[in-house]
Amino acid sequence: MWLNSTPASQNPNPRLHRSPAWALLIFVIIFIIYGSLFPFDFQSIPQPFENLYAELNLLNQRSDAIDNFLLFIPLGAVSYFCFNRFQERMAFALVSWLLLGVLLQIAQLYVPGRVASLVDSFWNAFGQIAGMILAHQLMPWLSRHVGQMQHARDRFALILVFSWFSYESFPFIPTLEIAELRNHVKAFVYAPPFEWIRLWQHLLAALLGTIALLRAQLLQRRMFAVGIAGIFLIMLEIFVVYGDLRRETMLGIIIGLFLGERLEHGLRTRVWYAIMVIALAAYITTVLTPFRGQPIDGAYTFTPFSSLLWFGNTKIVSPAAYEILAIGSLLWAGMFGQRLFMEHRWVWPVLLAMLLLMLESVRVLIVGFHGDTTPLTILGILIPFAIVLGRQINPSNPIHFEETTAHEQKTSASPVSLAAPASGRQSVIWYKILALIVIITLSLWTLIQMPNVPYNLRELFGTHQLFGSVVFAIVLLWLGFAPGWIVQQAGKQTWAVLWLPFWLLLTACISLALLMLSVTAESLNDITGSTDLYRRIVQDNYWGNVWRDRIADWPAAMVNLLERTVRFTALYWLLLVPLTICALIINPLWRFPAVVGSFFILISLWWLAKWIVVDEAITDNLVELIAPNGEPYLGMLLFLLASHATLLSKLNYRNAIFMVIVSIFALAASWWLMNNGLEQVLFKYGSVFSAPQFLLGANRTQWLPEEVLMFRWSIVYLGMVGVIAMGARYVRLLVLIER
Repeated sequence: MWLNSTPASQNPNPRLHRSPAWALLIFVIIFIIYGSLFPFDFQSIPQPFENLYAELNLLNQRSDAIDNFLLFIPLGAVSYFCFNRFQERMAFALVSWLLLGVLLQIAQLYVPGRVASLVDSFWNAFGQIAGMILAHQLMPWLSRHVGQMQHARDRFALILVFSWFSYESFPFIPTLEIAELRNHVKAFVYAPPFEWIRLWQHLLAALLGTIALLRAQLLQRRMFAVGIAGIFLIMLEIFVVYGDLRRETMLGIIIGLFLGERLEHGLRTRVWYAIMVIALAAYITTVLTPFRGQPIDGAYTFTPFSSLLWFGNTKIVSPAAYEILAIGSLLWAGMFGQRLFMEHRWVWPVLLAMLLLMLESVRVLIVGFHGDTTPLTILGILIPFAIVLGRQINPSNPIHFEETTAHEQKTSASPVSLAAPASGRQSVIWYKILALIVIITLSLWTLIQMPNVPYNLRELFGTHQLFGSVVFAIVLLWLGFAPGWIVQQAGKQTWAVLWLPFWLLLTACISLALLMLSVTAESLNDITGSTDLYRRIVQDNYWGNVWRDRIADWPAAMVNLLERTVRFTALYWLLLVPLTICALIINPLWRFPAVVGSFFILISLWWLAKWIVVDEAITDNLVELIAPNGEPYLGMLLFLLASHATLLSKLNYRNAIFMVIVSIFALAASWWLMNNGLEQVLFKYGSVFSAPQFLLGANRTQWLPEEVLMFRWSIVYLGMVGVIAMGARYVRLLVLIER
């Protein structure tokens, strides 16, 4: 082993009982297959295979992108709970993405009316990764919280709370657009006529959600939990896309929170009767109103979630969450609140299924709305969770909610408590990272709005400046976070040194995907150059007849995507490699021979990247800015930035004076290296100016004084160093906690 490893017994990994996770995983897989191939009207002659890669623009259809992203989040989250090891999770993620993300897209070529595209599979991958990250953050909290609950029946309340928040927060996309936020708040005063049905719906949801919130014991203090929930829900109505702070919505939430708290406190053991009445009223509301968006045709289909599948309307997610809350509350109150049904667990689910079927018949035959099997499907999904989560846990056998080793059971009577401090520290760090993203976003967005900003920066995000700033902030922080993560991940492998290129490539691909979401295609082309390799090989015979004949059969879009990835990776490695070298040096778990071997490999990759970016550049946008014999100066500048950021990440606030002194000298050295590395006399756009003027100036006609240029460079350099240092610091703290 190249890396000193910590014994598994010293690294407890809390784990929930996996029976409900596997049940949910099977359902998620079935739902993805069902939704992807619906209506199963296969044809013998497929659509042209070229349709898969005819359009590879990730943001061409944003609504489809959001749908495919959200579709695979549950798959990633649930699969994380089903497996123990990192290798198992990664292997399942890869296999499931190939089968469910790529193979199903190919299968859609045989289904008329379905649009197959590899872009959808890319968004599926992003959603799956997001789901795994979310599950990773929730795992310690769930393990600790579930084990500390006084009553087994209250674990099911977590599902109801999640459904409540999903109902109020859909489509889960935040916005900070000032005009949109103003319209959301304006709806409270200048609203359409008062809708009593809207008030009624939000009131019932808040009643059920509040009781479940208090029963789940998410927070120790009752009124504090209710207050936090109310503030959070009202903020969601303002800061979520398509939301509006209607009077009916706000009154329904506030009244529901107050009455729900009083009911749960006053009725105590008899609160189950109140839950059953409220849940039944909520579900009857969905029966008597077009809550699912059903057409008025009085028809019935056995297809669950028919509105979503037939019309591709994701707005059905919010009504579905409302129905889950209502049906789940009925199931919860019956199975755990009535002695008869507590002894015979299957009696109430059967009776509830008959009730739902009868009410669905009322919806179709009497009211005249379109009906389907959605309620029965929801009930069928919830029943296994109610049964498993409602089992009493033997305190002497903690494996039901946490897996422990024999060593841990001997050394500690409460394995849950071992994970509590670590998970708490992790949560604090992730909150700090989120706050840092917000700060960087606001700083970028404010900077763009200021006058005399370089036009290439102002045009970087196009019309989506705020969204672009958010994603770009993540890209910057990821640049500092990635080196420590690369070192950590490579160090887990037997041949750690040989795994470094793979993790470097993966890091660059993640950054490229994020940049494609945030910056305009023109800005990306200005940096990496427009993709032109396919034309040069096929039309200009750049690589000879053999390569021309081979590449001619390939899709041009695929070749262009590959070229873009390679060129961006090379450019990205110019800074990532020095940062990774610094991360290796300061990591105490890497032995000296491994560090030396890794250094030579990384330097080789760095020279390869320089050859692609500079020597084999497809555009002169960057090359023309480099002075003759300026490459060594720019190389030293990159290593200076990496060393400076790594050093700052190791220091704390007690070393503030030393940090300031080091930063002053590093800033002066960076200014000197930058001026020696960049061209001082540049002829472009009919004008003569220096490369620093070209990069930092507001336009191409006005020359900035030397002191102004130095001030702007100071902001750029220190900002980059600060963001990278914070990312490196946080990843190191997370790694230390995991150990």
